[in-house]
Amino acid sequence: MTARVTTLRGGDAGRYYVDGPRGYYLDGDEPPGRWRGLGAVALGLDGEIVDEEFLAVVDGLDPTGTRLLGTAHNDR
Repeated sequence: MTARVTTLRGGDAGRYYVDGPRGYYLDGDEPPGRWRGLGAVALGLDGEIVDEEFLAVVDGLDPTGTRLLGTAHNDR
């Protein structure tokens, strides 16, 4: 499955992928998710997806959850 974080909306949108019905998308034999793409490389993400890093990125933060990515809406 590919989760396009640009299409998720709302404060806890990423929780659906972390806490939601995984069986809906994945059966028990699926390998763990892996970071891919230029955005992952730019953020230093490589290898298996860690839930906390995924949730931080979906919330618009760096993978450590300490720095806002991009610009705030009022900065435009």
